[in-house]
Amino acid sequence: MKKFLLLNLLLMFFIASSLNAQNVAVGTKMWYVNWDPFFKDLLTDKLNPSTYYTFFEIDPAIMSGPTFSILYMDFGLSAALFYGHFKAEGNNWETRNPANDENAYKSETINIDRYDIDISLSYRLVSQLKIFVGYKSQLANIETRQFTVVTRTNMIYNIEEAESTEMPADVRGPGFGAGYSFNTGIFTFGANISYVILSGTYGPMKRTDYEEQKPMFYQAGDQGKLELNQNGYTIEPFVGIIAGNNAILLLGFRYQYLDSTMRFSDEGGDFGQDAQGNKIREKDFVDIFTGLSFSMSIVF
Repeated sequence: MKKFLLLNLLLMFFIASSLNAQNVAVGTKMWYVNWDPFFKDLLTDKLNPSTYYTFFEIDPAIMSGPTFSILYMDFGLSAALFYGHFKAEGNNWETRNPANDENAYKSETINIDRYDIDISLSYRLVSQLKIFVGYKSQLANIETRQFTVVTRTNMIYNIEEAESTEMPADVRGPGFGAGYSFNTGIFTFGANISYVILSGTYGPMKRTDYEEQKPMFYQAGDQGKLELNQNGYTIEPFVGIIAGNNAILLLGFRYQYLDSTMRFSDEGGDFGQDAQGNKIREKDFVDIFTGLSFSMSIVF
């Protein structure tokens, strides 16, 4: 994937040189992300006791990476790659058998390596307003580590269950939007808004210990592969400084909202049962990302 992006950036640079593009910008962007993930609803769902946690949180993370854009007349072409590592933890304490003081503590750690790739083509309608269409890829690798510790009378502890899994994710789709900006001397102000329609899969899941226990999303007869459809919008207002003739520094706030529908790809899996005892094979979730963003680019 990194080689593919590098080849695309080199190709765009070659195109820019061939067209005598008016501006070529190379830079970097960082986004401090607070993620309210879709799977939080699943892991705190009392209807699914096998993965239910009374406590769940995900740490903020920084997504960052290179950006590249070219401008020819009123047309622009840009590409960006962002990477971030997220860590989530959930746990639950329950009393199983009061007669012999049997209690169970269940804990799960989730590590997520996420890559976002954005490519877009823009057209400037007037000096301050542009519209764009693009293509977005969200790739991830998800690792889970789960264990259950049981305590009973006259026994300090016993690790009753332990498991670990790995699962890839690949979600892609088109997007479109608009951007507005205006300059006042060395300062620039503006905002971008976009909408994406994504689809893809989570899985198949790979067990990295043994097969007796069930990890997150795993059910008997299913390999953990799920289908995901997402659609939503991103809003990012910003303020910046134009330093000299070729440097631009931007500080913004990025808000992304995604409606998500996840379903098992075969009859073997489910998300638990509803109050009537029926299997739940499809669920709706919400993904929300918020946080400050910072970018720096050099214009040639």
